[in-house]
Amino acid sequence: MNLNDLAANVLQQQRSTPDLIADALREAILRGIFQEGQSLRQDEIATQFGVSRIPVREALKQLEAEGLVTLHLKSRCDRIGVDSTRGARNL
Repeated sequence: MNLNDLAANVLQQQRSTPDLIADALREAILRGIFQEGQSLRQDEIATQFGVSRIPVREALKQLEAEGLVTLHLKSRCDRIGVDSTRGARNL
């Protein structure tokens, strides 16, 4: 193994901001930090992570595809319904 191989391995392991946020939110849901049915706000999550709403929205779409959250978009107030039991069964 040489430096090029090591660099390639490191670059393959780099993850996007939405992936990192999705990982953290997934862990929070599965640990019970967010309760089933709890409403979350994208802008509040973005503030906590120090990012714009765009990577948070992408992360939530990943979690919706996994069945962990349900997105309810209404005008300026975005709500996310947490479904930890369904998501835990799907993982």
